[in-house]
Amino acid sequence: MENVLLLIISASALCAADQLPKITYNFVYDMKTWSEAQSFCRATFTDMMIVDSPADVKILMDTVDSNKLLNLTNSSVAWIGMYNDLNSWSWSLEDANFYQPGEADYRNWNLGEPNFAQGKVQCVEMLSSGTWNDVPCEWSRKPICSSVTGTTQTFHFVNTSMSWPDAQAYCRTHFTDLASIRNPTENQNVMTTKILTEGVWFGLYRGAWRLNNGSLPTFKNWQDGQPNSHDEVCAVANFDHQGKWENWNCADARASVCYHIVRYSHKVVHLKLQRNSVNLNDPVVLEQLLTQLKQKLRGNGQKGLLNLSWRRKSDGLVFHEFKTPTGEEAE
Repeated sequence: MENVLLLIISASALCAADQLPKITYNFVYDMKTWSEAQSFCRATFTDMMIVDSPADVKILMDTVDSNKLLNLTNSSVAWIGMYNDLNSWSWSLEDANFYQPGEADYRNWNLGEPNFAQGKVQCVEMLSSGTWNDVPCEWSRKPICSSVTGTTQTFHFVNTSMSWPDAQAYCRTHFTDLASIRNPTENQNVMTTKILTEGVWFGLYRGAWRLNNGSLPTFKNWQDGQPNSHDEVCAVANFDHQGKWENWNCADARASVCYHIVRYSHKVVHLKLQRNSVNLNDPVVLEQLLTQLKQKLRGNGQKGLLNLSWRRKSDGLVFHEFKTPTGEEAE
């Protein structure tokens, strides 16, 4: 059989066609910190599992073996690929050409701010003093909008209280965007534009909870009362509560869930074998050939999942006899 196998390898003609990748999910019961779990998932699979839809929640719940969880500390929870990025302050006006070097990083925080109260505050107001304070986005404030031409902006005070998201939508509809404050001069200009005794919205905000790929989640599945601490900035899924999210200390050891993207390449191999005493259409022989071919491919460095099968003709046979130019028979 070895001679046949070598002939298979040397006579191979490969045609490849990409297929849609398959995603598999793996529950890791070894207890790790969040960063250890992330490193393990990235080294062994693709990354920690991202949960960003009801369908993902169902996959998550189907992945866990509740019997194995019983032996673990805090057995009802496991790390998922979401974290609170406490330093992800961004401007609503994202055009990089609008900011000179260092301008996008200008800050004028009030003493002790930002304090990330309860891990929920994501938006920024200017206080009556001109200093800045991070507060929940659902609070009601009057906004400062801006009209932008090139790198020049004009500030507009809107004398109507609204939430930060509503203020952003209003400014983008009627002007250019919520105001960006790039330097002390612009900070003073906003002070003279607004009512002095009131706090106002402007364009600085924090994306807060992010998925492991860096994007913002489009789906929320928090347990009631969560998140509840700015010191606990890594997310778990709680399997006692239908996979609801909770924020935990990233240094705690927990189980975790990974995902793996399997990319397929479909290859068709056409074989011509010299005739021998073996019936090549015998199911046992066909299976042995596949096993040997798989071993040979592994030895040549083939990685990933490897699935080999025979392609049968309409008569159900794999190999068919034909005559070579020299008159010798082959299969």
